[in-house]
Amino acid sequence: MYGGGGGGGNAFSDFFESLFGGAQHQQHQQRHPRSAMFDQGFAQAPQHAEDQEAAITISLEDAYHGATKHLTLQSAPAGRRSRAAQPDAKTLEVHIPKGVRDGSKIRLRGQAPPVAPDVPAGDLYLRVTLAPHRVFRVHDADLEVDVPITPWEAALGAKVRVPTVEGAAMLAVPAGAQGGMKMRLRGKGLPAFGKTPAGDLLAIIQIAVPPTLTAREKQLFEELAKASQFDPRAALNR
Repeated sequence: MYGGGGGGGNAFSDFFESLFGGAQHQQHQQRHPRSAMFDQGFAQAPQHAEDQEAAITISLEDAYHGATKHLTLQSAPAGRRSRAAQPDAKTLEVHIPKGVRDGSKIRLRGQAPPVAPDVPAGDLYLRVTLAPHRVFRVHDADLEVDVPITPWEAALGAKVRVPTVEGAAMLAVPAGAQGGMKMRLRGKGLPAFGKTPAGDLLAIIQIAVPPTLTAREKQLFEELAKASQFDPRAALNR
């Protein structure tokens, strides 16, 4: 029945190969996925530029005034994957724009480490992180600072000096100021950045009690305690 010409035999062989040879090839790909990737061309080097991202930490002062930083990047040498290959080091001069925000990204065109030989370098995006500051807390464009005042300054009102990034400023504390009160100094936060306006400085009032008293101070506080009818817990006793 199959003893005819060679054409029939070849057809049968092709049919047999399509049933079993294909399955064997698929099993080979499953056992050797890396070989399969090379067979299918998936492991070829990228032909297009690839953008990359890195992190950079700067001080609040650098974000406020702007700065120039030098950033050293290390990457695996393009086209060399051996563990013995030494990484390539590249130093970039980075201009920090004035008023940059925490979490902002700075784009460096064509400065991404190369991913393969003869492939154009992509863009490098630097994700900005502001380092914690010893005085100020950063909230987007606004800054917060704790301002301690004495009990008599809180009761009588006073003008006190408060720090800003660019120097001290005077703050008029109203009479009867309460602990935790927020007072706003407009435009004393981070400078404008792009379309984002300048931030404000929020002074958080903290009432500080003297840790020790002189004999005279103690006498005056005792006189005040006898003379005053103020009861801060009156609402709790109703």
